Amino acid sequence: MNYIRSTNEEIHELTNSDPNAHPCPKSWICTKRIVAIIIMLGMYVSTIVLIIIGFLNTPRENISYGSIFVAVVIIGACVIGIGTCVYSIYDLILYGATRWVDISDDVMKKRFDEHNETVRQAEQGDADAQCQLGISYLFGLFPISQNNTEAVKWLRAAAEQGHAGAQYNLSVCYSNGDGVSKDKAESLRWCRQAAEQEYTPAQYNLGACYANGDGVPQDYAEAVKWYQRAAELGDAAAQHNLGVCYFTGEGISQNYTEAVRWYRRAAEQGQPEAQCKLGACCYNGKGTQKNETEGINWIIEATKHGNIEAIDLLREVAEQGNATAQNNLGLR
Repeated sequence: MNYIRSTNEEIHELTNSDPNAHPCPKSWICTKRIVAIIIMLGMYVSTIVLIIIGFLNTPRENISYGSIFVAVVIIGACVIGIGTCVYSIYDLILYGATRWVDISDDVMKKRFDEHNETVRQAEQGDADAQCQLGISYLFGLFPISQNNTEAVKWLRAAAEQGHAGAQYNLSVCYSNGDGVSKDKAESLRWCRQAAEQEYTPAQYNLGACYANGDGVPQDYAEAVKWYQRAAELGDAAAQHNLGVCYFTGEGISQNYTEAVRWYRRAAEQGQPEAQCKLGACCYNGKGTQKNETEGINWIIEATKHGNIEAIDLLREVAEQGNATAQNNLGLR
């Protein structure tokens, strides 16, 4: 189960995935910062080398204890500086723009003002604001540091008012044990409440739970019911899974034509598994009129998303002598 964020957040710019992360207004971008650190690193190393060369080229009788002491202190400081530079480069490469966020002053002020307004509305009982605040704590959205306990507190407040998005995200918290002890029964309870409000991610996940027997007795018919409701509302993942149910006859009468219909709806939304399966159906003429060209095109589309099944299928078709597949794989 995956969390669902609201749609109007500048996630990339304003996310602090590390609870200790902090924004750096007016700071250099990461690449420039790394270059500056490398220059400093070179200066430290050069200083150590020059001191060593100086001692090697100075007659021993001219070297005093005082000069040795000063040299040791300078070399020690340089070693500390080198260690700091290496760690800083590692930190920037590892976290990049996640730890160091470049935010202009006006954007910072706007976000602080928006956050304060959200807090005010949430404390007054506004369910949308409570859900938004819970999500901000869940992901550590600027200017909040990640705090799953606070996230659960605000999501619960909104969920108890019937907010479907909060109910679903609270369900995921219980499923993952984020900010609360893992409790599959409680997770399913909140997921069902959201699903009954036609919240499609919850409907899809509830269907998956029934299909896999996850927290409930395995029941393909019940899985189909929830997949169907989400699929009719346009959820691509549910459309794909519903197509699979029709194709295999699990939980519903086997019907290749219906399978292809749902595969196509999901494929047209860019769902790679559905694109691959639709391509295979078109290529083999199963549930639809045989059309090898269309089939290959859908399989190729799925490979663009890195779908392993599609890549293997395209290779298999190429081995059968299909020129389009061979060209796509660079075999001709």
